[in-house]
Amino acid sequence: MAIKLSFQGIEKSETQYHELECYRNINENILILIKDTKCDYGDCKKWIELDKYTAIKLSRELRKQIAAIEEL
Repeated sequence: MAIKLSFQGIEKSETQYHELECYRNINENILILIKDTKCDYGDCKKWIELDKYTAIKLSRELRKQIAAIEEL
């Protein structure tokens, strides 16, 4: 089963037209794609592919940063 998560930026940071997609690809790695949905020129997509170990490290760092926001 394929699962794809999609998130959009927020107006406050002027990223409401940016979309982040995250899913497992056919190589069994995590693919993170960021695209500008308002872009009408050139390459409007950037992506990175992470192996399982690196994806876990990223998720841990995200949790730390989220916790730091909640403490403020």
